Amino acid sequence: MNFKIDFDFPSLQRKINHQDKLFFIGSCFAENIADIFQKNYFHVFSNPNGIVYNPKSIAQQLTNCINEKNDDQEALFFHNDQWHSFDFHSEFSASSKEELITSITKKTEHASKELKKAEVLFITFGSAHVYLYNQLAVSNCHKLPAKQFEKVLLKKEVIVRDYLLLINELQAINPTLQIIFTVSPVRYIRDGVIENNLSKAILIQSVHEIVSQCSNCVYFPAYEMVIDELRDYRFFKQDFVHPNELAIMYVWERLTSWMDKNTIIYLKDIQEFLNFKNHRVLNTEKQKFHNEEVITRAINLKQKYPNMMV
Repeated sequence: MNFKIDFDFPSLQRKINHQDKLFFIGSCFAENIADIFQKNYFHVFSNPNGIVYNPKSIAQQLTNCINEKNDDQEALFFHNDQWHSFDFHSEFSASSKEELITSITKKTEHASKELKKAEVLFITFGSAHVYLYNQLAVSNCHKLPAKQFEKVLLKKEVIVRDYLLLINELQAINPTLQIIFTVSPVRYIRDGVIENNLSKAILIQSVHEIVSQCSNCVYFPAYEMVIDELRDYRFFKQDFVHPNELAIMYVWERLTSWMDKNTIIYLKDIQEFLNFKNHRVLNTEKQKFHNEEVITRAINLKQKYPNMMV
């Protein structure tokens, strides 16, 4: 007896390989999946500016990576004894403007290099709502008063237009780049339940229109997996909006169907290594021998998989 809805989704034409360089950008759900790849020693570069939710800011960040610059002076401001950028997370904030500019310039240059050599780009949309500060779309409000921002719901036509242009620019710098779009299953109920559903509908419709016009783009239905397949609060954290570890691992397992045979073997080897590495040794006298064996196994894995990030 089956107690949930199952659905098939298209296979990936060029499957993911464990040697691929992966670039992630988007919501906290993108970070969750990137983290699993990283724990399995893939080459991962994630959210150079910090977590970002709306398509407009994601597109702007990627454009800055393409152009290897982030010199928008309008995005810089002084607040609570620190300089901040509306384009960057507060971890980049600094006591001087020069220090902030240096920090974000280095990060943007690094991100540009990673984007140009990436085999796969994961883009995760979180919300179609965007906050404007003097007509500037912001990635991070840095706890400024809400009255200083204008909240706008992006239109599907604008999202599609911006991304068709962006994808052409991405192909120019990285012709073989494969782009995987996802929509975050996190429900932003602070916007209101109805408003969240409207936002998600715009994102899903936008992604499908983009994918239909771009041969190097595909949609991975993480949203449908959590909301339609699992559709139970036991798969969410206590806030009832963020998928819990069980749900995230379910999505990960479905994502492995988009990996090639060599990568499936690789993941099995990695899991065996991690199981041994994380095994709790109760006998303290044996701890030294366990640690030595971990090092030996890591060396053997590195010899078998020279490109693994360990």
